[in-house]
Amino acid sequence: KSCLQKDWDITADEKENKVRFNEGVGYLVSTFLTHSSESRGEVLDLLVEQLDIVIKKDEDAEKIFPTFTRATLPTIYKIVLAKLVEHQKSIPSDKENGFDILTNCVGNFATLINYIKVVNSRPLLRSALLFGQKFLDGFLAIGLPLLSPMISDSFLEVQSILKKIQTSTRYLHHVTCHSKTQKTLL
Repeated sequence: KSCLQKDWDITADEKENKVRFNEGVGYLVSTFLTHSSESRGEVLDLLVEQLDIVIKKDEDAEKIFPTFTRATLPTIYKIVLAKLVEHQKSIPSDKENGFDILTNCVGNFATLINYIKVVNSRPLLRSALLFGQKFLDGFLAIGLPLLSPMISDSFLEVQSILKKIQTSTRYLHHVTCHSKTQKTLL
Protein backbone atom coordinates (compact mmCIF):
# COMPACT_ATOMS: atom_id res chain seq x y z
CA LYS A 1 0.00 0.00 0.00
CA SER A 2 2.84 2.37 0.79
CA CYS A 3 4.32 1.92 -2.69
CA LEU A 4 1.00 2.87 -4.28
CA GLN A 5 0.80 5.94 -2.06
CA LYS A 6 4.11 7.31 -3.36
CA ASP A 7 4.09 9.79 -6.18
CA TRP A 8 6.25 8.13 -8.84
CA ASP A 9 6.97 11.13 -11.00
CA ILE A 10 7.94 10.15 -14.55
CA THR A 11 10.60 12.40 -15.97
CA ALA A 12 10.94 13.19 -19.67
CA ASP A 13 13.47 10.40 -20.22
CA GLU A 14 11.26 7.81 -18.60
CA LYS A 15 8.14 8.59 -20.61
CA GLU A 16 9.32 6.05 -23.18
CA ASN A 17 8.98 3.43 -20.48
CA LYS A 18 5.27 4.01 -19.84
CA VAL A 19 4.50 0.39 -20.59
CA ARG A 20 6.95 -0.76 -17.94
CA PHE A 21 5.60 1.80 -15.51
CA ASN A 22 2.03 0.61 -16.10
CA GLU A 23 3.12 -3.00 -15.65
CA GLY A 24 4.81 -2.05 -12.39
CA VAL A 25 1.75 -0.22 -11.11
CA GLY A 26 -0.39 -3.18 -12.16
CA TYR A 27 1.89 -5.52 -10.24
CA LEU A 28 1.68 -3.30 -7.15
CA VAL A 29 -2.12 -3.13 -7.32
CA SER A 30 -2.37 -6.89 -7.80
CA THR A 31 0.00 -7.53 -4.90
CA PHE A 32 -1.90 -5.07 -2.72
CA LEU A 33 -5.18 -6.82 -3.49
CA THR A 34 -3.74 -10.26 -2.83
CA HIS A 35 -1.76 -9.59 0.36
CA SER A 36 -3.67 -6.80 2.07
CA SER A 37 -4.59 -7.28 5.73
CA GLU A 38 -8.01 -5.77 5.03
CA SER A 39 -10.82 -7.82 3.54
CA ARG A 40 -10.84 -8.07 -0.23
CA GLY A 41 -14.23 -6.37 -0.43
CA GLU A 42 -12.96 -3.33 1.49
CA VAL A 43 -9.86 -3.10 -0.68
CA LEU A 44 -11.94 -3.34 -3.87
CA ASP A 45 -14.22 -0.59 -2.54
CA LEU A 46 -11.20 1.60 -1.87
CA LEU A 47 -9.76 1.00 -5.35
CA VAL A 48 -13.07 1.66 -7.08
CA GLU A 49 -13.41 4.88 -5.06
CA GLN A 50 -9.93 5.97 -6.13
CA LEU A 51 -10.67 5.12 -9.77
CA ASP A 52 -13.78 7.27 -9.44
CA ILE A 53 -11.62 10.22 -8.41
CA VAL A 54 -9.36 9.73 -11.44
CA ILE A 55 -12.24 9.38 -13.89
CA LYS A 56 -14.25 12.31 -12.61
CA LYS A 57 -11.08 14.43 -12.28
CA ASP A 58 -12.18 15.44 -8.80
CA GLU A 59 -9.40 17.68 -7.48
CA ASP A 60 -11.13 18.30 -4.15
CA ALA A 61 -11.37 14.64 -3.18
CA GLU A 62 -8.65 12.97 -1.16
CA LYS A 63 -6.44 11.00 -3.51
CA ILE A 64 -4.85 8.18 -1.54
CA PHE A 65 -2.98 6.71 -4.50
CA PRO A 66 -1.15 9.29 -6.64
CA THR A 67 -0.12 6.48 -9.00
CA PHE A 68 -3.73 6.28 -10.18
CA THR A 69 -3.79 8.54 -13.23
CA ARG A 70 -5.42 8.54 -16.65
CA ALA A 71 -2.26 6.88 -18.00
CA THR A 72 -2.45 3.96 -15.57
CA LEU A 73 -6.24 3.70 -15.68
CA PRO A 74 -6.55 0.82 -18.22
CA THR A 75 -4.08 -1.34 -16.32
CA ILE A 76 -5.67 -0.75 -12.93
CA TYR A 77 -9.19 -1.13 -14.34
CA LYS A 78 -8.34 -4.53 -15.78
CA ILE A 79 -6.80 -5.78 -12.54
CA VAL A 80 -9.67 -4.51 -10.40
CA LEU A 81 -12.21 -6.21 -12.67
CA ALA A 82 -10.22 -9.47 -12.59
CA LYS A 83 -9.99 -9.39 -8.80
CA LEU A 84 -13.70 -8.54 -8.56
CA VAL A 85 -14.51 -11.69 -10.53
CA GLU A 86 -12.25 -13.71 -8.21
CA HIS A 87 -13.88 -12.14 -5.16
CA GLN A 88 -17.33 -12.96 -6.50
CA LYS A 89 -16.38 -16.63 -6.82
CA SER A 90 -15.57 -16.75 -3.10
CA ILE A 91 -19.05 -15.70 -1.99
CA PRO A 92 -20.35 -18.01 0.76
CA SER A 93 -23.72 -19.63 0.26
CA ASP A 94 -25.19 -18.49 3.61
CA LYS A 95 -27.74 -15.70 3.33
CA GLU A 96 -26.28 -13.11 5.72
CA ASN A 97 -22.65 -12.96 4.59
CA GLY A 98 -23.26 -14.00 0.99
CA PHE A 99 -25.94 -11.40 0.35
CA ASP A 100 -23.80 -8.53 1.64
CA ILE A 101 -20.78 -9.59 -0.40
CA LEU A 102 -22.92 -10.13 -3.50
CA THR A 103 -24.49 -6.70 -3.11
CA ASN A 104 -21.06 -5.15 -2.77
CA CYS A 105 -19.70 -7.02 -5.82
CA VAL A 106 -22.66 -6.07 -8.01
CA GLY A 107 -22.39 -2.43 -6.92
CA ASN A 108 -18.68 -2.32 -7.75
CA PHE A 109 -19.30 -4.05 -11.08
CA ALA A 110 -22.01 -1.54 -12.02
CA THR A 111 -19.72 1.34 -11.07
CA LEU A 112 -16.86 -0.06 -13.14
CA ILE A 113 -19.11 -0.57 -16.17
CA ASN A 114 -20.42 3.00 -15.82
CA TYR A 115 -16.85 4.25 -16.15
CA ILE A 116 -16.91 3.15 -19.80
CA LYS A 117 -19.67 5.69 -20.40
CA VAL A 118 -17.46 8.47 -19.06
CA VAL A 119 -14.08 7.43 -20.49
CA ASN A 120 -14.06 6.51 -24.15
CA SER A 121 -11.21 4.01 -24.07
CA ARG A 122 -10.85 0.77 -25.98
CA PRO A 123 -8.65 -0.91 -23.36
CA LEU A 124 -11.31 -0.25 -20.72
CA LEU A 125 -14.01 -1.56 -23.02
CA ARG A 126 -11.96 -4.64 -23.87
CA SER A 127 -11.45 -5.43 -20.18
CA ALA A 128 -15.12 -4.82 -19.41
CA LEU A 129 -16.25 -7.19 -22.15
CA LEU A 130 -13.78 -9.88 -21.15
CA PHE A 131 -14.44 -9.80 -17.42
CA GLY A 132 -18.10 -8.80 -17.76
CA GLN A 133 -18.86 -12.20 -19.26
CA LYS A 134 -16.96 -13.94 -16.46
CA PHE A 135 -18.72 -11.85 -13.83
CA LEU A 136 -22.12 -12.63 -15.31
CA ASP A 137 -21.35 -16.36 -15.46
CA GLY A 138 -20.32 -16.25 -11.81
CA PHE A 139 -23.44 -14.30 -10.91
CA LEU A 140 -25.64 -16.88 -12.62
CA ALA A 141 -23.85 -19.74 -10.87
CA ILE A 142 -23.48 -18.22 -7.41
CA GLY A 143 -25.67 -15.14 -7.15
CA LEU A 144 -29.00 -16.39 -8.46
CA PRO A 145 -29.13 -19.47 -6.20
CA LEU A 146 -28.34 -17.17 -3.30
CA LEU A 147 -31.02 -14.63 -4.27
CA SER A 148 -33.82 -17.09 -5.15
CA PRO A 149 -34.88 -17.95 -1.60
CA MET A 150 -34.56 -14.32 -0.55
CA ILE A 151 -37.10 -12.93 -3.02
CA SER A 152 -40.03 -13.41 -0.66
CA ASP A 153 -38.19 -11.95 2.35
CA SER A 154 -36.49 -8.90 0.84
CA PHE A 155 -37.93 -8.33 -2.59
CA LEU A 156 -36.79 -4.72 -3.01
CA GLU A 157 -33.14 -5.49 -2.22
CA VAL A 158 -33.09 -8.44 -4.63
CA GLN A 159 -34.80 -6.32 -7.28
CA SER A 160 -32.20 -3.60 -6.83
CA ILE A 161 -29.35 -6.07 -7.37
CA LEU A 162 -31.01 -7.52 -10.46
CA LYS A 163 -31.62 -4.03 -11.89
CA LYS A 164 -27.95 -3.12 -11.47
CA ILE A 165 -26.86 -6.32 -13.22
CA GLN A 166 -29.41 -5.81 -15.98
CA THR A 167 -28.37 -2.21 -16.59
CA SER A 168 -24.69 -3.13 -16.76
CA THR A 169 -25.17 -6.10 -19.05
CA ARG A 170 -27.57 -4.18 -21.26
CA TYR A 171 -24.93 -1.48 -21.75
CA LEU A 172 -22.26 -4.10 -22.55
CA HIS A 173 -24.65 -5.69 -25.04
CA HIS A 174 -25.33 -2.32 -26.65
CA VAL A 175 -21.61 -1.58 -26.98
CA THR A 176 -20.93 -5.00 -28.46
CA CYS A 177 -23.70 -4.68 -31.04
CA HIS A 178 -22.59 -1.16 -31.91
CA SER A 179 -19.01 -2.37 -32.41
CA LYS A 180 -20.17 -5.14 -34.71
CA THR A 181 -22.27 -2.82 -36.85
CA GLN A 182 -19.46 -0.28 -37.07
CA LYS A 183 -16.91 -3.03 -37.86
CA THR A 184 -14.65 -1.64 -35.15
CA LEU A 185 -14.40 -4.79 -33.16
CA LEU A 186 -11.89 -4.75 -30.40
